[in-house]
Amino acid sequence: MLKVGVFNKSNKKQIKKAGLLLKQNFACYENDYYKEVIECMADEMIMVSAVMDDELAGWTGARPQYDGNVWELHPMVVDEKYRGRGIGRKLV
Repeated sequence: MLKVGVFNKSNKKQIKKAGLLLKQNFACYENDYYKEVIECMADEMIMVSAVMDDELAGWTGARPQYDGNVWELHPMVVDEKYRGRGIGRKLV
């Protein structure tokens, strides 16, 4: 069963998996994937996770832009084995 909600920023296993998802799916994050996760954990950020069967299936970070009038989704990643199930749509 898929659960979408606020990313658990205190769950070290989930944080590690979030970084690994970036590394595996985006070449540009090959060396800085944990840095991106840590940036998304800042107080002004919102992180949303999609968890399926107690495993992180995807996540996104939301950054406030234009004086808080707009939220930029960055990054957004869904584990390859869970793609095609509407998880990205639910993260949005």
